[in-house]
Amino acid sequence: MTSKKRLQEIFIHNSAGRILLGSLTAFALYCLALGGLALVQPELAKSLVMTFFAHLLGGRAAGVAICLSAGIAPLGVIAYNMLIELIIVFIAYALFVLTYNHTLDFRFIRVVERHIEAQAHRHEKKIEHFGWFGLFLFVMLPLPIAGPLMGIVIGFLLRFSVTQNFSAVLGGTLGALVIWTYFFKTIEEYLYIVRYVVIFIILSVVVVGLFDLKKWLKEERK
Repeated sequence: MTSKKRLQEIFIHNSAGRILLGSLTAFALYCLALGGLALVQPELAKSLVMTFFAHLLGGRAAGVAICLSAGIAPLGVIAYNMLIELIIVFIAYALFVLTYNHTLDFRFIRVVERHIEAQAHRHEKKIEHFGWFGLFLFVMLPLPIAGPLMGIVIGFLLRFSVTQNFSAVLGGTLGALVIWTYFFKTIEEYLYIVRYVVIFIILSVVVVGLFDLKKWLKEERK
């Protein structure tokens, strides 16, 4: 198969591939917008970039706290954080499905996909009992391992339709962002402390995540 046909198979003839292409395009536009903002409001752009990395590491509450401490209004905080979650969830879903179906076979993605799938299997029976609402709550509530990335994988493994899966996951995500935004708004005077705690937590998660990834890659070689 030629490289052109291979790309067509992934990005045109495959629904997950089309989702990946669309979400990567949205991410590129997002990066361009942040780059433009950095030229005129570098401090705000810095806070928005920190918010993105907080979400990338699963820190919805951290992302909300960073935005509020930067002086962004609550509705703006919710909208911006939701935009980030949309981009991350769509990219993660597409990569997971393409790897799960063996359309893509990148070693790094395959290793991460296997461990996410193993974690998801631990929770799917509990969620299956409550159906769509169970997945919605799983994503919304601040539970260990819970969140949109794990939720979207569980929804896929439970064979939810794409509409059911994304509506539950994105609805739960929006609910969580609204709750965190107005919770932090009530303790606004302490947000400067929260911001430094958040930075420490993010750095800790990065270190732990790198050690986990190193361990997973070693296990893959065995």
